[in-house]
Amino acid sequence: MEKKAASSAHTNSDQILFMPVPGLAGIAVAGADAFTFLQGQATCDMRQITPGRSRLGAFCNPQGRVVATFRILAQDEGYLLLLAADLLEPVIRRLQMYVLRAKVSIQTADVGLAGIGGMAARLFPDLPEEANTVTRIGELNWVRIADPEPRWLVVGDFPCVEQLRQRLATTSGIATMDESYWSLREIRSGIPTIHRATSEKFLPQMLNLELLGGVSFNKGCYTGQEVIARSQFRGQVKRRLYHLGGPLPHTPAPGDPLVDQGNSVGQVIDAAPAGTFVEFLAVIRCDRAHSSTVRLKAAPETALRWLDLGYTLP
Repeated sequence: MEKKAASSAHTNSDQILFMPVPGLAGIAVAGADAFTFLQGQATCDMRQITPGRSRLGAFCNPQGRVVATFRILAQDEGYLLLLAADLLEPVIRRLQMYVLRAKVSIQTADVGLAGIGGMAARLFPDLPEEANTVTRIGELNWVRIADPEPRWLVVGDFPCVEQLRQRLATTSGIATMDESYWSLREIRSGIPTIHRATSEKFLPQMLNLELLGGVSFNKGCYTGQEVIARSQFRGQVKRRLYHLGGPLPHTPAPGDPLVDQGNSVGQVIDAAPAGTFVEFLAVIRCDRAHSSTVRLKAAPETALRWLDLGYTLP
């Protein structure tokens, strides 16, 4: 199996890519009231979560600000949520505040994760093709990610994911990417991950979550719903998620500020190296979108390029 840097901007289209998926952790929500409980907390519509379909979503505070983004999958006895590892404990504590008398358990989930991309259908012909659909192959769930390039998130027990890795290690035509490549693909797909540094700072629409199927406006009440709905229907979303890049001297961290001629205009959400470039997602004021003078505050001398998000903003 060939080793490749995640920062490689280009990969061989005939290869199968194996991608470590670092930085995520799992929460298992189970019990007789798991569906009802999550329907009252998550921005996504739980009625759309089935064994064959996953969704992005978020938990928000009462002011409508996103505490954490997540991907949710159905399990035999409840649901699995995948979110930034640095928010695992704070989110569990917050959710437990709302349990009251509900018959629901919320706990850390031991879960193995891997990413597969490229020509994976050569080895796995039954992979799902539609974005956010899920296929179970053996003991592993394969989630098709909304990405212009073929990419799947593989979810299962650690030993099963390790067996997959070992199988691919002895297969020709496999390239193993380094640990930042999965993040780079998420960035190029316009999929945000909220970390502790950016928690409780943005409405879901500022992260484009409603464009990614992660917000329902007709599911009923959930924490933060009133503020989120009012912002949507009154056209009050003045900041959006954008994709930028440049030959930066370092990879910015979540929360790093962006400025335009000295004035604060946004914050970095996530970043990853891409060859000689660094690419990142940032929430930026809409009236400064595509400005040639937007810079990272820590690198004011480096011009930035506005890049494709993978979908169209309203």
